[in-house]
Amino acid sequence: MALKRLVIISETYRPEINGVATTLGHWVDGLLSRGCEVHIIRPKQSDEDIHAPKETASKNQILVKGLPIPGYSELKFGLVTKSRIRKHLNRIKPDVVYIATEGPLGYAALNACKRLEIKAVTGFHTNFQSYFRFYSFGFLESFIFSYLRWFHNTSAATLVPTRQQQNMLFQRNFQRVKVVSRGIDATKFHPSKRCDSLRHSWGASKHDPVFIYVGRIAAEKNLDLFAQTYERVTAKHPTAKFVLIGNGPLKPVLSEKYPNLIFSGVKRGDELARHYASGDIFLFPSKTDTFGNVVTEAMASGCCVVSFNDAAAGEHLTHRRSGLLAEITDNEAFIGNAIEAYENRNLRWNVALGSRAVAEQLDWSSVVDKFCNTLESAPQNFKGDRHANRTAFGS
Repeated sequence: MALKRLVIISETYRPEINGVATTLGHWVDGLLSRGCEVHIIRPKQSDEDIHAPKETASKNQILVKGLPIPGYSELKFGLVTKSRIRKHLNRIKPDVVYIATEGPLGYAALNACKRLEIKAVTGFHTNFQSYFRFYSFGFLESFIFSYLRWFHNTSAATLVPTRQQQNMLFQRNFQRVKVVSRGIDATKFHPSKRCDSLRHSWGASKHDPVFIYVGRIAAEKNLDLFAQTYERVTAKHPTAKFVLIGNGPLKPVLSEKYPNLIFSGVKRGDELARHYASGDIFLFPSKTDTFGNVVTEAMASGCCVVSFNDAAAGEHLTHRRSGLLAEITDNEAFIGNAIEAYENRNLRWNVALGSRAVAEQLDWSSVVDKFCNTLESAPQNFKGDRHANRTAFGS
């Protein structure tokens, strides 16, 4: 591997729990195991912020000050001057800088790389332009997308997790967009982690199908559709169990309106794996995720995935063979698939077996290889797309 020294810039990293932090953590683990020196520059998220466990953490983490992200108070934008970033990069002298988030920290890093003529590759990990509509800032969506286009077109390459995302960005005049997918630890997430005592605590018998949701309990995850699905299923099957694993601002609203929902809170490690494997039908109603690592975790755990034909499900699953997929505009089909999964045991089991088989092929090692190769092959002395800069806020 030619890549010897890498700096990763990100507004989020372990110990935070989200798709970006999870992906970066696996990439770093793989890079370290290959002998690459990795430095992380990220915001300090709280006074209690600690590094990830020693066996998985990069020893070179630089923490900067941060400001809470609107709607995501548990995470912070990184606040750092361009000169300070330049100082860090001059000291480290990386082969390449990977910028995972597009906030103030990423902006400062991108400008520092241009000044120092260091190769910068960016990642389009989150559809933040779509999130704004859920937090009373919908009028900013077009402006934010224009900024994102300028930001990414200024870098040597932009990494996305799916071909679908790549095509969408190409259609919106993004350039040099490369696909680097995501892996899954199919040993950690495994059907053998199923726990009868956990299911009993939910009030489910050994063979009762249980719906689960894993992720942030927030508006941008389309939990209105989750609630509609709950209403429709329980209208026909009043004893059906719905378990939500995670936390977020909609939790008190949903728990008050639907007192029979089961909230398990945030789970990590083996405890999270047991929760996945102890469920039967994984509901993923989101329409804003670029990938959704929770989908591959559910696949590996032996769940029947009910999702839209989008993001991770659209990339890896086939309708009625390894997932139950609805077109992204068809909420009614999504609800119908959830009801059929509950009522049709053979379909549910066969789909779960199919998704597990797919997950077994998605190892992180090959993903890390692709990540390294893509960073190495990006233009060494790329200095940005001047045309993109001139038209950053055009149509």
